[in-house]
Amino acid sequence: MIIFSATSTVLCVLRLKDIEFTILSSNGVMFYFIITLICVLFLQLSRHWAAIMLEWERLEHNQINYGFPATFQTNVQIISALVLLGGLAEHLLYNYSHLDSVECRNADLPQLLQCLIRRAHSHVLVMIDYSPFMALFLVLCGLFTTFAWNFLDLFIILISLALAGRFKLLNKYLLSIKSKPMPEDTWKQIRVDYNNLSQLSKTIDTHISKIILLSFVNNLYFICNQLLNSITLTWSHTSEALYFCWSLTFLIFRTVAVCLCASSIYEESRVPKFVLYAVPSESYSVEVMRFQHQVETDEIVLTAMNFFWVTRTLLLTLIGTIITYEIVLVQFSHMNT
Repeated sequence: MIIFSATSTVLCVLRLKDIEFTILSSNGVMFYFIITLICVLFLQLSRHWAAIMLEWERLEHNQINYGFPATFQTNVQIISALVLLGGLAEHLLYNYSHLDSVECRNADLPQLLQCLIRRAHSHVLVMIDYSPFMALFLVLCGLFTTFAWNFLDLFIILISLALAGRFKLLNKYLLSIKSKPMPEDTWKQIRVDYNNLSQLSKTIDTHISKIILLSFVNNLYFICNQLLNSITLTWSHTSEALYFCWSLTFLIFRTVAVCLCASSIYEESRVPKFVLYAVPSESYSVEVMRFQHQVETDEIVLTAMNFFWVTRTLLLTLIGTIITYEIVLVQFSHMNT
């Protein structure tokens, strides 16, 4: 996949020599370049994945008394189905929008395949002559790249849900003892468990922060691009309008889902402080004080290589950024015309 996407990036750049360079015509370059980065980053992550999972397993074993999230498996299945099926629908609409043309109508299967390759993968034909084997290979690789593109966001969503679920279990126990007198040893154990969750969060953030940054850059770029399409282009076919509408809606859904799920780790890590404020005076001890200090000062949050924190306020920042850049892109587009 790295070889295919990197080669496609180069071929898309060569293709730009034959057509007018615009923001919209550079979509292929950006898409395949991002796919290349996705594959490289996940390949790097795979080298550390076993160690990360061993650390996570030890934590769950040590905190088995808190139980396991009851609906976690169902949530994973539902979210995975929504993202992957949504990505498949987008891919099918993209291909259908290329086939819904005069030259592709009333064609048999081999002619449809050739028409699809010439319209959707024209950059490949710059260097390689068309053949049925090459066409099937491109269709298969196109499907793989689509799922890799969607898996980038899905991975962050699922990791965030799993980690936030561990904090929810700890918070559930804390809320059950809120305002109750508890011995110092109990507070010490809870503080140690919280600290272990904090360390696991920082370990995960260290290894996936590049993936998070790429996810937001990718979604921000293509949301702006699709909005520009909706403003500047006039679609000749209903299939094109349907594809652009679904693609934009699905991009926004993925971006919001990533932001809300990733920010839930930060939100859940702040819950213990409200329980600690309600500790009875007779139970207040050094361990409670240390726990309270850690909750207030230890920032447990996923980051994008420390460029920004993924919290709920990031959504407002993204909205403002999209509006700003959309105005710039529209002005730039008018200047070119």
